[in-house]
Amino acid sequence: MISTSKDYDPIEDITIILAQRESIENIDSLINLTKNYRLKLKNEIEENLMENHNYNMSADEIGMKEIFNNLNKIREISDSTNSNINDFTVNINELDQSKKNLTSSLNFYQNLKILIDCYNDCRVLSHKRSFIAMISSYKIMNSLMENNFIKFKNIDMINQLINNINKLNVEIFDNILNIFKKIINNNNSTLGEEAMSHWEKELKSGACEIIDNNSKEGLKIKLIDEILNKLMYEINEIFQIDDEAGSLENLSRRYIYFKKILNKFNTDYNKFFKVEWKMSIRLTTLFYEKTIKDLQILLKREFSTTNSSSVSTNTVGSKKIDLFMNCMQTTIEFEKYIDVRFSQQLKCDKISKTFEPYLVLWIQYQDKIMKDNMLKYLRMGTSSDSDENQENYTVVPSSADLFRNYRNILRQTIELTGETNSINTNNKGKENENLIKEMSRLFCKWLIEYCNKILYPILIPDNVAIDNKDETIKFTILLINTADYCNTTIKQLQDKIQELTGNDKCNKIFSKLDKVYEEILNKGNKVLMKRIIGSELQFIWREFDNVDWKRILIEDYSRYMVTMRKSMQVHNLETEVTERNENIIDKILKGFNREVYKWNFLDKLIEMISQEFTYHIIKLLLPKPPYGNRPISTTATSTATLKNISMNSIEVNNIGEQLLLDCELLKQTMHSYLKYSNNKKTIDRHITNNIEKIINFIKLLITPVDSSEDYNEAYKRLTKNNHNILIWTMTLALKGVSWDVSIWKQHWSVFYLELSESKNTEGITGTTMKEKDQTKQKIEGTTDLFVYAWNRKQVIEHERNMRALVGSSWRELLSEMGI
Repeated sequence: MISTSKDYDPIEDITIILAQRESIENIDSLINLTKNYRLKLKNEIEENLMENHNYNMSADEIGMKEIFNNLNKIREISDSTNSNINDFTVNINELDQSKKNLTSSLNFYQNLKILIDCYNDCRVLSHKRSFIAMISSYKIMNSLMENNFIKFKNIDMINQLINNINKLNVEIFDNILNIFKKIINNNNSTLGEEAMSHWEKELKSGACEIIDNNSKEGLKIKLIDEILNKLMYEINEIFQIDDEAGSLENLSRRYIYFKKILNKFNTDYNKFFKVEWKMSIRLTTLFYEKTIKDLQILLKREFSTTNSSSVSTNTVGSKKIDLFMNCMQTTIEFEKYIDVRFSQQLKCDKISKTFEPYLVLWIQYQDKIMKDNMLKYLRMGTSSDSDENQENYTVVPSSADLFRNYRNILRQTIELTGETNSINTNNKGKENENLIKEMSRLFCKWLIEYCNKILYPILIPDNVAIDNKDETIKFTILLINTADYCNTTIKQLQDKIQELTGNDKCNKIFSKLDKVYEEILNKGNKVLMKRIIGSELQFIWREFDNVDWKRILIEDYSRYMVTMRKSMQVHNLETEVTERNENIIDKILKGFNREVYKWNFLDKLIEMISQEFTYHIIKLLLPKPPYGNRPISTTATSTATLKNISMNSIEVNNIGEQLLLDCELLKQTMHSYLKYSNNKKTIDRHITNNIEKIINFIKLLITPVDSSEDYNEAYKRLTKNNHNILIWTMTLALKGVSWDVSIWKQHWSVFYLELSESKNTEGITGTTMKEKDQTKQKIEGTTDLFVYAWNRKQVIEHERNMRALVGSSWRELLSEMGI
């Protein structure tokens, strides 16, 4: 009833079964029947599953068995094949090994034959002394022995052969050495030119090559040492330190004798050696080593201590010092000869280094030489021994000679100490540093001596009149140029010594020289400015004072200013200067050898002219003390007519107009200085600033004082807002303002109002101190004094005269001003 179809619907069967009432009553049997059917189906399903599983397992097992069977068959076949191959190749391997053994034996016997043949050839050629023909066999013999047969020494016959070869090597070495000795001993007396030519080829191209190819260490060195000792035998026997010939007195003979040996070796024996052996250099090195050893003993014996700090000329004696210096100088010359001959290829220690512990004697010896040189410089004066033309000298010739000697001393000291860079910090370095210090002290001593004995006598003393200005200019500039040259070269020496020592300890030694040469430079410049230029300006200012300023007519430049232009104007050296128009300034400027001194001189000249020009203007206009109005005569009554003792405003105005005109010519004169200076911007700025101050000062003198407010505005503008009360009063005095106290109070009220309104009123005046010395100190300080800063003494004198004003009204006004 139950279908096996996939689309079976149980609802339909349940509806049919349960359609009748009886079916309900038999429901239990129906359920049991259904349950049994379900169990049956379940059992069928399980049986089907087991059958399928059993089927699958059987297929896998069958497959695995087949695989294992195949593997076993392959293994059996492989083993069988391997066994067959082994059976087949075993004979081939034995054959191949036999072949290798046979080849090795053949090579061994072949090499053995070659070795024996080469050995026999070398024996024969050694007896014949045919070294060139031996080279090939000798190289092969030693190469085969070292590389192929040394490992077979356990074989008696091989070991015996190796011993024979070693003996042959010794024999060949002895033959070569004996031939060299024979040639050296022969001295070309028995061997002819043909034999010498033969041995030259055999030894140079054969024997030397054989020695180079011998693998035994030290064999070549041993041969060379034997030959060099043979060459040095005579000199070692002659110059023994216990004999007179080996003493310090005969050191030069030792060098001469070695030069003969070296020359003879180069001429007769060097051709027997390979160039690469450098036998001449080796021979010289051996001589250096022997001489150094002997000198160490001789110097220690001659000089009681090796402590350089305790060796001195006082304890040693002048004769021994001369001996020491002769020996050292001879040694240095010999080393120079060797260095030139071998082109600086000699690398061993210098013989001169033996003198290092005693080099303080070298410095003290230089002191003796410098003393002699100073006497020579004194004889020379400002001239040269070799040149009669002194016009081209820019420095004293002896100064150049002095520094040439210094450079030689420094160079030789560096050579003797062996220091080209900074000195080491070890004991030897400290000794050398002390030596450098001694040398620096020597330099300073004689530079100061040179300044005092050579340069200062050139300087004309203050108490000696100048009769010839041209000669004074010439020698003063020569002095300045020389002092500058010395100063510059001293700094170069100082830098070189500092580089040598690696520190600035020697700078303290040289510090005193800076003061000495700066002082003489300043004195030389002072002679030019005060005594040469000053005397020229004195004549100009005498003309200024001789002008009738009260009756001046403004028509042209004043005579004094025309004279100034003629005396102070600079001409172009190439186009304008002639013997007729060359003035003092031209002569001075063309003498300086450095541009810095030219513009420094011009800078001072501009300042000097500006200062003295304003000084004489102030001197002209400043009222004579006592300030104020006084009677015409001493017998006049108190009601007598009063007269102002200073110039009046009209006269001052005329004077100012003339001075403004003169300033134009002064400006042209100063601008001519630009022709001589490369520093044109600085000089031009200085001229412009000074001329501007002077012109503003003169314009202030001619400014009307009728209106206090207008004058105050002009004062502020021309003085650049100067608030110094003392300067303000001095300007009014110069302008010829009446000494009527009411006029002064009127101007003071306006000026004081300006002071009160100024943000910088506190601390700007120079006269708020009551005490005179404090006021003077302020004036001499940094207070802005307008053009009066050039002439501070006149400001102090004016203040003193202002304080001397009498009258209660003046005292009250001065108190208010703080004067």
